[in-house]
Amino acid sequence: GSNGSSAHADDPSPGHVVYVQLAGRYELIESDGPLPEPGAILELAEGERALVGWIGKSPLPGDRRRCAFAQQHVPAPQN
Repeated sequence: GSNGSSAHADDPSPGHVVYVQLAGRYELIESDGPLPEPGAILELAEGERALVGWIGKSPLPGDRRRCAFAQQHVPAPQN
């Protein structure tokens, strides 16, 4: 019997974290929403934006969540 739910067999999605590198600092943002895809643009609190580079493991010790690693996204100036 294959019921197609093996992905959630023993690991219901506990959410994820986002590691964002900004100018001179970084932020670790916890989220229980869906994990963003690499290449996605994230809207941050202060109107800043971040571009997701890759998905990895959470940098927090003992944290089994996935982590989206992103860096500050500066849109090209409009002429």
